[in-house]
This record gives sequence, C-alpha cells and structure tokens, in this order.
Amino acid sequence: MKNQYLKFNILITCFSLCLLILFLNDHFWKYSYSNELTGKISDFVGLLIFPIFVGLLIPKLKSSISIIVGFGFIIWKTPLVNSFIEFWSTHFFSIARTIDYTDYWAMSVLPVAHLILRSIDSHKFNKQLQANFHPIFKNAIVVLSIGVFCATSMPPPNYYPKGDILLKHKFKVDLSNDSVLLKLRDAGYNATENWEVYNSREKKIEKNYRSHYQIEEMVLGNQDTIKYVNFYVYYFENKNSIELINISVQETAELQDWKVLKSNAKKYRKLIEEIFKQVLDE
Repeated sequence: MKNQYLKFNILITCFSLCLLILFLNDHFWKYSYSNELTGKISDFVGLLIFPIFVGLLIPKLKSSISIIVGFGFIIWKTPLVNSFIEFWSTHFFSIARTIDYTDYWAMSVLPVAHLILRSIDSHKFNKQLQANFHPIFKNAIVVLSIGVFCATSMPPPNYYPKGDILLKHKFKVDLSNDSVLLKLRDAGYNATENWEVYNSREKKIEKNYRSHYQIEEMVLGNQDTIKYVNFYVYYFENKNSIELINISVQETAELQDWKVLKSNAKKYRKLIEEIFKQVLDE
C-alpha cells in the first residue's frame, strides 16, 4: 500500500512538472530563447505525457494509445493535414504546426510512456485520485491539461513569417545588428525589417532582443533564386547570432512534397549560411 501511494505521488508530481514545462515552453521559452532545445522540448514532453494522460483517462486505450499517438504525430507533421488545418482555422479557431521532420526524434519517448502506462493499475490509480483530490479539483486538472495540450497547436500572433521551407538554423556572428545589415546591403542584399512579426513578448529589451528581417531575390551559388529569405538577428547576453527561419522558393503556391521539403532544407541551410558568412567576413 505504501509503495502504491509513493508511486501515485511520483506520477502526479512528474506529470504536473512536465505539464508546467510544456506550458512555459509553448508560451514563453520558444519566443524568448529560440534554439534547438526550445524547439524540441514541447514535442518530447508532449509525446511523453499525452499518451499517459489519455491512457489513464480512458483505460481501454492503455495498450494502444502510444501507437495511436505515434501514427497521429507522423501524419500531423506532413502536408497531408494542410486541408484540415485550413478548414479548422477558417471555421473554428486558428491552429498551426511546423513541418520539421527532425521532430520525429521526439517519438523515442513513446516506448517510455507505454511502459509507464503498463506499470499503472488504473483501478488503484483512480481510487488514489479520489482519495486525495476533490472531484472538482480532479476535473479542473483534466480541463487544464487538455487546454495545455491544445495550446501547443495555437499559432502565436504575427510571430512566424510565411515561407515554404523551414530552415531553423542558427550561427554566431561578431557584428552588431547595424553592421550585419550594412554588410548585407553593400553586397546587394536589401534586408528590410518586418515589424508585423512582433508580438507582445518581443519587446526591445536590453538582454534579449531579436529583429526579424527579410531579403528578397537572393541568388545562390548554384544559380537557384530564392524569392524570400526570413531571418533573425538575435541579440543575447552581449552576443549576436543569425537565425535562418525559412525561405520561399516560389511566389504563391506552397510546396507539398515532404521529400522535396526535407532535401531542400538541408541544401539551402548550407548554401545560404555560406553566403551570409562570406558577406559578413569581408
């Protein structure tokens, strides 16, 4: 009985901590500290605790929920759901997701979620829940959890600029914002600042500030012409970095083929970084 009570407390504590991390990352850390870690935290934490949440809420799904979530995550990260996202955003409320196939690494936590669910006796867990929490509090936790899970697909207002191919690639520079822009413009790349992407969390503060810029018509070494290149000049702790956000390779229609998106992302990251470094090192 004592071991069961301890197990219950550990599970509730860890679940609550993960839910808090998911909330903070989706609403604060992603925008204040944009990097590979904050870009992946939500996927790893969400895929760990969401199957556990559903499995405990609906015990009949305990043995299969991790597989269902895995297949759903694979499909969610492809252009196959574009029509659904457009329909839902038009008729209900806006949702969004980023097509980034490196996010599939997060599915490595699904076996862990499955093992945790197998180790839990749903009947005993519910008895412990009823004994330790008032039904109103229990229902509030369920609603709060659903809200946090759903919020991971809510797009921040005017945050990410439009682009076909996600790059999300950062490299350091030893130049100020003004010097970066001056060198780019001297080389023929007119980088214009786009204030529309700012939201309430992106104010010009002393220790953490990034500006979004867009370059039109960048010709690469292989003679490919990029219609738009979106990037941040990211200031943090007296150092500057450039983060390539995304690019558009055509005027209007969006790319849909995931194989093309994946191969182009790898190719363009390297080519565009080479251009930036060549210009900024001169």
